[in-house]
Amino acid sequence: MTTVTGFDGYLDPLDEAECRRLLAAQSVARIGFEAHGRQFILPVAIATDGNTVVFTTSEQSVLAQLRTGADVALQTDEYDASFLDGWSVLVDGRTFPYEGDVRPEVWASGHDGVAIGVTIRGISGRAISAPLHLEDT
Repeated sequence: MTTVTGFDGYLDPLDEAECRRLLAAQSVARIGFEAHGRQFILPVAIATDGNTVVFTTSEQSVLAQLRTGADVALQTDEYDASFLDGWSVLVDGRTFPYEGDVRPEVWASGHDGVAIGVTIRGISGRAISAPLHLEDT
């Protein structure tokens, strides 16, 4: 059996092109925003349309209020625990009522009535990689 005896990882910034490539390949993200005097971070299904991240929701969801325009943060990532590596991409954006043709896959029926776009104002990311020191036991 091999066990990890040390972790001396590296955090490396990702350039904008790589951040956009990784974001476009994802179907799930978390969106952070303020509503009703509280902070929310909720998972959303996403798709990208150029400089816009698109998600849909129901009319009754707290997310629906974002169609009127709000500053948001949107984050997506991948992590492989077996190799102790992964990446994270963070979008700084502004929401608007989306009227294009791109739509993410809907998770639950009835959650596709309101389409919201997030204009990407800023995007950043980082990758983590860990050189492992392995020891046979």
